[in-house]
Amino acid sequence: NKPRHEKWFYVWLIGLSTLGGFWALFLPLALSQKFDGLNADGNQLRLHLLYITGGVLALTTLGETHRKNTLEKHKNDQDHIRQVHAERRSRYTTAIEQLSSDKASIRLGGVYTLVGLFDEWLADEKTTPSHEERRKEGQVIINNLCAYIRSPFDLAERYYELTLSYEKYEQRFKKNLDNSQPLKSRKEFMNEKAYFYGEKEVRLAVLDAIKTRLNGGTISQENSTEKLLKETWSGFNYNFSNTIFFYPVDCSNSYFGASSNFSRAEFTEYANFSRVKFTENANFSEAKFTENANFFRAEFTEYANFSRVKFTENANFSEAEFIKNAHFLGVKFTKYANFSEAKFTGNINFSRAEFTGYADFFRAKFTGNANFSEAKFIGNINFSMAAFQSKPIFEITLDNKAKFSNKADPRNYNFEVSRGSCYKIETEEKEYNGTKFIIPKDAELFDPDEPSAQENNDDS
Repeated sequence: NKPRHEKWFYVWLIGLSTLGGFWALFLPLALSQKFDGLNADGNQLRLHLLYITGGVLALTTLGETHRKNTLEKHKNDQDHIRQVHAERRSRYTTAIEQLSSDKASIRLGGVYTLVGLFDEWLADEKTTPSHEERRKEGQVIINNLCAYIRSPFDLAERYYELTLSYEKYEQRFKKNLDNSQPLKSRKEFMNEKAYFYGEKEVRLAVLDAIKTRLNGGTISQENSTEKLLKETWSGFNYNFSNTIFFYPVDCSNSYFGASSNFSRAEFTEYANFSRVKFTENANFSEAKFTENANFFRAEFTEYANFSRVKFTENANFSEAEFIKNAHFLGVKFTKYANFSEAKFTGNINFSRAEFTGYADFFRAKFTGNANFSEAKFIGNINFSMAAFQSKPIFEITLDNKAKFSNKADPRNYNFEVSRGSCYKIETEEKEYNGTKFIIPKDAELFDPDEPSAQENNDDS
């Protein structure tokens, strides 16, 4: 019942022994060697043949032993790899179960377990030599962490209420005559508040772990600027679509080396994307920023999609850089929109964007086409020192004109672009109720207090 290779080994062993003995016995006789005395040629030849036969047998045995040891080592390595992978998957399963616990400390432990597993998979070239296999395992964990961030949380809808003290909550409740739920007791309210803040801590831990592993540090460049380096988690896809961030989001100095999806996300507190680098598609379409949004010096290498985004407070894009196309179609900037010194290398589309507050394009540089058709500027706007290498578009057809409010202070409409600009913003003077306005030639004045035809259609 021995394996085939062991049977052949013994056949070779017996064959070599028999052949060596046969040569030692008959070869000296065949050569007519003398056998008188110990040092006779025949005796010496027999002795050497036996030595050679013994050496060959020893080498063969050593070779077989080495082969067995190699096979045993390979088997042990395979068993070790299976044990390591099985142990990780067991920890992974346990961590996923922990994420569904009603205790924040256990959920937090599940998060840290998943993060540790991700780091282990990426660093373990010994048990998982394939880079693609390690990436696959890592992406699974990223998907789980993002899914946890995206998961609905009922108490998030009561964000403002749960940030109050019980006394203020009680006062607010009594003033509101339309309450559909009864007044909660202090104990019930404090329990919900504790659960709310516990969940907030867990989700912030997830974002902090991701942010830490998206920043590989910076290096200084010749032009005195700093270049952000990628980190171990930079090459993975992140999907935060439809997420309600009921806590501040800080992704500053992060390097997203693959797709990042924040579409239809809602940011209820401060959102910080300053100095972030997006090397592939960055999707913020239909997102809502309730508090300030900071994209200072953000870099978008590929397509940046901000279509139908709503910025309720200040939106800072100063010194941001858009290498390829950027899409701001239908974006609403309710307060301050700061694009000062931004660089738009590709085409930029602000069509149907609405700037309710101050819109600042000071020293912005537009290398590609800049489309402002159907945009609405209700507040002040500043294009001073801006540079256009293509003619800016404020009209496509007669029905697609950019609109400037007749209620704004005309002194705060500034279209004096940079002297080095290839194209100027052609302006013309228009008058409303005795007040003269200087606006782009292809644009028109409008009264923001009167609903447009489009808004009437939406209401109907």
